[in-house]
Amino acid sequence: MSIANLTHYDLDGVVSHIILLNLFPDKVHYYSCGYGKLSDKIEKIYNEKRLFNLDILMITDLVVDVKYIKQLAKLYDNIFYFDHHESSLLIKEELEKYIKNIAIDINKCGAQIVFDVFEKQIIRLVPKNYESLKKLVHYTNIYDTWKVDNKDFSTSYYLSQLFFMLGWEKFVERYKDGMVPFKSDEVALIKQELQRKKNILKTAEKIEFGNKAILITSNDGNEIINESTLIYKQYEIYFIFIPKFNKVSIRVRNIETNLGNIFKKLEGNDKIQNIGGHAHAGGFVLNPNYSKEDFENIINFIYQEIKK
Repeated sequence: MSIANLTHYDLDGVVSHIILLNLFPDKVHYYSCGYGKLSDKIEKIYNEKRLFNLDILMITDLVVDVKYIKQLAKLYDNIFYFDHHESSLLIKEELEKYIKNIAIDINKCGAQIVFDVFEKQIIRLVPKNYESLKKLVHYTNIYDTWKVDNKDFSTSYYLSQLFFMLGWEKFVERYKDGMVPFKSDEVALIKQELQRKKNILKTAEKIEFGNKAILITSNDGNEIINESTLIYKQYEIYFIFIPKFNKVSIRVRNIETNLGNIFKKLEGNDKIQNIGGHAHAGGFVLNPNYSKEDFENIINFIYQEIKK
């Protein structure tokens, strides 16, 4: 038996993979990517099926379009789909035509879903790692569902930053048995990186509006999306606009809302190219022909919906 694990290139995706490695040592081949490279990774899974004798496909922390699932189902009799994105929930009925094993929960991160599904097997097969894996998943869930006011969020943030500092292979080697303490030099580097992002935020254009909302504009905005909520804690709603990508990222704190439900109301808007996210974190990409009025209308609509 050999497993292909198609997963997201982030903390949630790598921890999902680590859980599978504990359950199926030396049998899991990872194919990690962002959404821009998804089609390339699927093609690679096709090409390497015979090479590695891959007979099970496990998709973790990724939304995979039904058109790809339909193709993959011709190659794989056993497909598992574990995800927490709203978009997966919307296509669940279609997915069920090709996949028997589906677990989707928008209130948990992907790794938490994988852990919960296989918890009994983890206890039975790797009891010595159970508590440390549970702790690793706990921190991952806090970060990925953006529970910024949770008492463990700082540790969760450090863990995510460390993943991008170490890269996939080194992170897996370090955390293969579950959560371990940070090294002092790692903490120093993370704090140094946070200071660099603070400097980006200082130079960004900032507009306060409504009740505890802020619009931050910067072409380096991708680097400060999450950090804006850590540094400017006085706000509840954050819009981070990256003009060079026509992209707006949104973060929400201290408010019971679901951005996914709000985004559904914007589907079909001809000024929006792509939209999606979780309850408290998401975003959209504008079509290049948008106007200033279009931009303001969309921002205001989302703000009003959050505040309802």
